[in-house]
Amino acid sequence: MKALVIGLGQDGRLMLKQLLADGLPFRSLIRRSSSSVALAAESGIPTENILSCSIISAELLADLHRGFAFTHIFNFAANSFVQASNDNFRDYIDANSGITWELLKFLKREPETWMMQPLSSEILNDIPRDEADLNRCIEPRNAYGLSKLVDLHSCAIERQVSGVRILSPIVYNHESRLRPAQFFSRKLLNYLQAGDSRPPELRIYNCASVRDWGSAPEYMKILLDAAARGLSGTPLLGTGYGLTVERFVDHTLDTLGLTVEK
Repeated sequence: MKALVIGLGQDGRLMLKQLLADGLPFRSLIRRSSSSVALAAESGIPTENILSCSIISAELLADLHRGFAFTHIFNFAANSFVQASNDNFRDYIDANSGITWELLKFLKREPETWMMQPLSSEILNDIPRDEADLNRCIEPRNAYGLSKLVDLHSCAIERQVSGVRILSPIVYNHESRLRPAQFFSRKLLNYLQAGDSRPPELRIYNCASVRDWGSAPEYMKILLDAAARGLSGTPLLGTGYGLTVERFVDHTLDTLGLTVEK
């Protein structure tokens, strides 16, 4: 495996560290305006493996491939530009989908290359159809979700028409400020921050479900295993440590000397 990791945020750096630990060759591609190189160096990632560009295009990817014949692409840049959703909807859609479409055009040229294109749970509705199961409806909640829905269908079409191998997991990260208020992380924090004005009881459902932690190393190991096996499709994927809601709630409230109805 020779990996091209796009993006050098927290997830991108974790993937590079995992590739280093596994002794796998890699390159990192970032926007020229990124300020993450220093953070990568602090993490022990060799900066000579980090390449910068102004625009990610299929032509640029082809040039990189001629110099470094990467076999796998991990796109951690696709979920950027979150703030733009409140400013200019058209720019936001173009910015998010542009990277994905350029990657898909490159895959048509190099169909043996495997790609991981993460999607956001923002493309799904807030609440499962059945609280006992994890199935959710496709129902974007905002511009960010709509952009990711475009990516979802683009990847699905290319898998069907071109036969390329694309893993496009819908990734859950309860720690994000974008998660709706009924998610237990947000719900609990709002409850605690209410102080004296908090309601007399807090009800937490699905206590046996696993709480996920964004940017966890386990997530990278799962993705590398999926890459090695050439997995394709759109699974639901919760990131991180296997800590249940119940354990998290109990520990947090016990630390604060509070009780909760579950």
